[in-house]
Amino acid sequence: MNNLKRYFNQNTKAILTVIGFIAFIIIIIQVLNNMTKASIEEQSKQAINNKNSNNIENTSNYSKSIISNQEIGENTYKEQSNIIDNFINYCNNGDVQNAYNLLSNDCKKEMFPKLEDFRNNYYDKVFNSKKSYSIQNWSNSTYKVRIKKINNMLATGKVGNNEAIEDYYTVVYRDNEYKLNINNFIGTQAINAEEENQNIKIKVINKKTYMDYEIYNINVKNDTKNYILLDTKETTKGMYVKDSKDVKYPSYSHEIVDSSLIIPSGGNRDLTIKYTNSFVVNRKIQYLVFSDIILDYYKYKDTSDKTQYKDRLKIEAEI
Repeated sequence: MNNLKRYFNQNTKAILTVIGFIAFIIIIIQVLNNMTKASIEEQSKQAINNKNSNNIENTSNYSKSIISNQEIGENTYKEQSNIIDNFINYCNNGDVQNAYNLLSNDCKKEMFPKLEDFRNNYYDKVFNSKKSYSIQNWSNSTYKVRIKKINNMLATGKVGNNEAIEDYYTVVYRDNEYKLNINNFIGTQAINAEEENQNIKIKVINKKTYMDYEIYNINVKNDTKNYILLDTKETTKGMYVKDSKDVKYPSYSHEIVDSSLIIPSGGNRDLTIKYTNSFVVNRKIQYLVFSDIILDYYKYKDTSDKTQYKDRLKIEAEI
């Protein structure tokens, strides 16, 4: 024991130096362990975030309509925004099939009848890279979705990137589950309304609503003794739809082939007509109108001054 004390007294400085060095090494090891643990936790969080692709910029539990400024119920907002989250997450993760499965049958039929149509005409164009997004209720179950390219500052050296796409997604409830209409397609509505005047019957079958226009599918039956002409195109206001406030929305008549507006005696024709009508949820379209029907097409054709032809008819089909 005395020898040990003597050795310690003679080598105190060296022993304390060794002890201090060992303590220093222990501290360094602990710091490194803590840093490694923090890094692993951060990587784990990032992996979860990447997996979920949860890039919604709106962090509230409910939203207000841009149009009416009315709040959407919290549960409704969660249910409806959740399917939008899932759709974009599938797209961000390259799961095209599951993204396609979230589309409504109407949306598929109207815009993407096959998976490859969706892939080529929407997915490849919008989700050619991973995207962040924000959603805002536009009106009722229609949402304005802003989809932006994720900017990698380290890779590009740029602080920001303004590249963005705006789309409108409508959430519909079909067969006890939520589905989506995308690409500015709001939905299809059956109408099946008829109006007949002077043996000319107009049946409005349905309408397809988009953000900027509506498309009506109609059938016209001609039981008169003459060929008829549904619209002369002398003006752009011959065919229109009219709302409850008597506001008129003209057709895209320039897109209609002239010959399709001629209907023989005893014949009928299916027509698809587009009308300028930006989507407003509370607007009520009441009438589909043909205001310049020619009752004897060949007589009209042989008239040199077409504006002098008087045998015309107006039909308003209430819808």
